Amino acid sequence: MKILLPCLLALNSGLAHSQIRTNFALNGQSAFIIEPTNAAAGNPWISYAPSVGSLPSWTGAGEEAWMFNEYLDAGIAIAGVYSGDLSGNPTQRAGYSALYNELVFNQGYSEKFSFHVRSRGGLLALNWAADDPSKVAAIGGIFPVSNLLSFPGAGTAANHYGLSISELTQNSALYNPIDRLAGLVANDVKIHYIHGDNDTVVPLNDNSQLLKDRYDALGGDMTLQVIPGGGHDFSSFWWNNRELTDFMIDETLAAAIPEPSSITLLGFGSFALLLRRRN
Repeated sequence: MKILLPCLLALNSGLAHSQIRTNFALNGQSAFIIEPTNAAAGNPWISYAPSVGSLPSWTGAGEEAWMFNEYLDAGIAIAGVYSGDLSGNPTQRAGYSALYNELVFNQGYSEKFSFHVRSRGGLLALNWAADDPSKVAAIGGIFPVSNLLSFPGAGTAANHYGLSISELTQNSALYNPIDRLAGLVANDVKIHYIHGDNDTVVPLNDNSQLLKDRYDALGGDMTLQVIPGGGHDFSSFWWNNRELTDFMIDETLAAAIPEPSSITLLGFGSFALLLRRRN
């Protein structure tokens, strides 16, 4: 890994925050990690998507600033990679796989993490989690896309995946995350989304509501907060949502601490039994 630019940035949300964002090259792409001053037990982390253009907007009055501050204050790092705006296709997902390998195997971060997504980042998170569900604790999102056919639409999505429209639609279980949910449910990946019922860019019923209906039918754990009148916009209630933020913090912190193995428990029980016998 080649470090390109470590920089100390102050986050402005009414409290004094100083965190370090390190930008680095990863397989020819740009990646970043924002580290907390004091890491929580197990080195927890959240992966942000989509990392494109100016996103995440996390400094000063940026949309992600308040939630990122909350994560950092809880001892959680935030990371992402600029692997393209490609509807969660395999190439885009490979960038996040490289990020996972770098953080977990080279930098000692938790083997299980959470996704924080907004809008089209939902496609990347759901499809990545469908590939590797045991590595994902939770997905939290703000008006996320869940259905390729809704956004960006069959034509653009097919182009991103290198397929014809008929190939994409006839094999949706391979490509469309809304049809790839069984593994997430089997691995207890929890989801919390907030979405407006007046979103004309990423319609609620074709995305988060459809995801909620299917997740529930499979026995999954998903919370959907519907914001009456909410659109696909920059209203403050999207970026200061306490329920979503607490969910992300709680699930990410819990996932970073491994559960005791059966061997450890058996060993402790045997030791306790030996003490009782001696006494």
